[in-house]
Order: sequence, then C-alpha cells, then structure tokens
Amino acid sequence: MVKPGRTVKRVAYPGPHSSGHSWAYLPDAGQAVAELLRHRRDFAPFEVFHFAGHWLPRGVAMAETVCEAARIPRSRVGSFPWWGVSALSPFVKTFGEMLEMRYLWTESLALDNRKLVGILGREPHTPLREAVQDTLASLGCTEARSA
Repeated sequence: MVKPGRTVKRVAYPGPHSSGHSWAYLPDAGQAVAELLRHRRDFAPFEVFHFAGHWLPRGVAMAETVCEAARIPRSRVGSFPWWGVSALSPFVKTFGEMLEMRYLWTESLALDNRKLVGILGREPHTPLREAVQDTLASLGCTEARSA
C-alpha cells in the first residue's frame, strides 16, 4: 500500500473499495500468539484460532486511514498494479503466488475470533489510527519513527 522508507504520497489499495476486509496489527497478533502459547498444552495438534483484528466493511477504509495518518488527501488512494504483477508473474515466482491469493482481495473477508476470545478472554486490540500511525513510523514513512 505504501513504499517503506519514503514519505507517503499515494496509497495503492489492492481490492474493490466496497469489499470488506479484516486487518491485523502485527504487535496485537503477536501478543495473541504469545498468550495462546501459555495454553498450548490444552490444544489439539494444529488447532486453529482466528484473529479478527480490525474489520472494515469497506476495506478501502484502511487506505483512507493511511491517508489521514500521512496527512494526504483521500483522493490519493489508487488501485494496486495487478496488471504489472500479472505481466511479470512468469518471471517472478512471488508475483505468481500473489496472483493465486488475489481472490482474498476480491471477496469480503472477516475472521471469527470467538474461539480465541474464549481462551484469552479478549483479543489484543490497538485502536486503528494508532496502529496505522505506528506502522507508518516503523516503515520509515513519517518523520516520527517507532522504536
């Protein structure tokens, strides 16, 4: 969506603006995994837990939040260059893999965290604006850099 190490001037959004999407702030997801590990003896092998994170009914709201945090107009949200990924996919294995997963952007995707909350009592949850600001800082996209 943004280019690490550069001030945000444009935000590329990879899906239809109207499709909903779940977003995970990695420090919150990491905290959930660490807390789950305390209970690992109680789980069956390969047990699955979903992290709901931030559900945005209009997935593009994430790109708009990035614009707000970067103090640029929402009109700077553009589409992701899937055409380039497609054209280069025969030569770049990662791009072929991205195309296989593209369907995750074309359909609404919400994760059900009831099982996770049932074990932990809650899901770690940093407010969206704070999570986006910290992420931009840690990527070197703002003046303030995260520790």
